[in-house]
Amino acid sequence: IKSIKLGTPTNLKVDFNTNILSFNKIDYATKYQIKVNRAGYEKIIYSTAENVNLAENGVDTTKFDAYSFVVKAVESGVIEFEESENSETLNQNHTTNFEAPTNLTCVPTGKQLLISWDSTKVLEGESEIFAESYTLEIVWNLGQRVVSTNITNTQFNIPDYSEIVGDITENLTITIKVKANKKGEYILNSNFAELEHTIVVA
Repeated sequence: IKSIKLGTPTNLKVDFNTNILSFNKIDYATKYQIKVNRAGYEKIIYSTAENVNLAENGVDTTKFDAYSFVVKAVESGVIEFEESENSETLNQNHTTNFEAPTNLTCVPTGKQLLISWDSTKVLEGESEIFAESYTLEIVWNLGQRVVSTNITNTQFNIPDYSEIVGDITENLTITIKVKANKKGEYILNSNFAELEHTIVVA
């Protein structure tokens, strides 16, 4: 008669880069049940090991989202043991960062500065997700200015650089910085792309 519960799995960890879920080995357990949830998705798989490749077991973790994992020991080679209690739930967000913008350029025309860059994206499985907005900052030896935090295309025109750096009487080197802004909770800001540009005083 089965009367002794198997130990409860603990120390759940998941690595979305390798798709490995791991937990502590339970004495006398020979099979584990793993329940994976995210919004609108549930998958139950079974494993004989304490390091489980989720992708190889048909679990889709490519979507950037909030996931939860619950494990219990369900079989033993010793007849007296019955399945364990559920582990504590591991809640973990699968997040990523946009790539930094590339091909950052600045074309001056008189006092006008036309700044442009290539759009940036992430891959979610087979899908490409593009950034929807960008932040532009200008840094120079005497200051820093956040020019805009919600640029919805891939260029920005500064009609007169003196609106940013003030009136200057000699050439000034500025650093132009552009990053992609986060999209939702799980696709996060990119690093800044940077370009040095020297404003030449006519």
